[in-house]
Amino acid sequence: MKIVIITVAASIVTMATFFAAATLTSNGTTILSSDQLGERVIAALKKSSFQDYKILYPTLEELQLVMNNNSELYGDYLEDAQSEFSKQYNHELIPALRNSFEALLRDGNAKGIEWNTVKYLGIESSSKINTQISSSNATILFSSGGKEYRLSIERIPVLNGQWRISQFTSLEPAKI
Repeated sequence: MKIVIITVAASIVTMATFFAAATLTSNGTTILSSDQLGERVIAALKKSSFQDYKILYPTLEELQLVMNNNSELYGDYLEDAQSEFSKQYNHELIPALRNSFEALLRDGNAKGIEWNTVKYLGIESSSKINTQISSSNATILFSSGGKEYRLSIERIPVLNGQWRISQFTSLEPAKI
C-alpha cells in the first residue's frame, strides 16, 4: 500500500509541476523566452549533443523542490515519494528524453537534414505564459539544404518564466 501511495503521489507531482506555484533552482541555463529555447534546441541538434539538449530539461532538484513546496500532497511520505520520483526521473524520464533526441536525429537524417548545417528560423508558441509554472506547445522552424522544417514540441514546461524542453517531439517538413 505504501508503494502505491508513493507512486500515485509521484505521478501527481509530475502533473503538478506544470500547474502549481513554486520557487525553483537554476540548472545553470537561463532561458527566459521561447525564442531562446528554440535557439538552444537547434544548437544542441546541430552539434548532435545530448548533453546540451539535456541541460534544457528540468533538473531532478528543480522537480523535487516542487515536491517540497507541495509537501501536503505527500504527508509523511515526502521522503519516500522523492526517492521513488528520483528513480523514475533517472530510469524513465531521462531515458525517454534521450530516446526522443536520438529519434529526432534519425528522423532528420532520413528526411535529408544535415544537422551540422541547420539554421534556426524562429519559433511559434501556442500560448502566452502568465503563471509561475505552466506548460506550452511550440514549433521550432529551421532550414537545412534549402528546405524548411518544423520541430513540434508538446508539453513544454515553463517554470518561473524559464522555458524547458520536453520529450514530446515530432519533426515534419514546413507547410508551404
